Amino acid sequence: MEDTQFKQKPSKSVYSSNNREEESRFVKNKRTNVKSDLIEITEDKLENILLKHLDKMSLKTAWIAPASILVTIATVKTTATFNDSFGIKAPVWEALTIMVGALSIYWLLKVSIKALVNYKHLYMKSLLGKIKDNQI
Repeated sequence: MEDTQFKQKPSKSVYSSNNREEESRFVKNKRTNVKSDLIEITEDKLENILLKHLDKMSLKTAWIAPASILVTIATVKTTATFNDSFGIKAPVWEALTIMVGALSIYWLLKVSIKALVNYKHLYMKSLLGKIKDNQI
């Protein structure tokens, strides 16, 4: 006498593979979403677009160098006592520090404005739009 109460029944899940239906105990449903757009572009145009985009992407981190210099100069200006050294008088060292601080402020503002102007061009969506439209 066979005990049919403990036998496992095969799963009723079905998926399509090569136009035939197969039963699977692991796959309940299979959905396909593989439709996509095809973009045709020449290599030189793509290279040109990517190089221009790379220049714009560098704007994301361009503020770090001038900001670091500015923080350093501000720390030096507030904590240092300037002395005569290397044949240069103390007031000249102080003036050089102020000039470097002013130049770093100018550099930081210039880079920040450039990044804000190109803000919308720093994303992947913008790059894909340029590739699709062949706008350089």
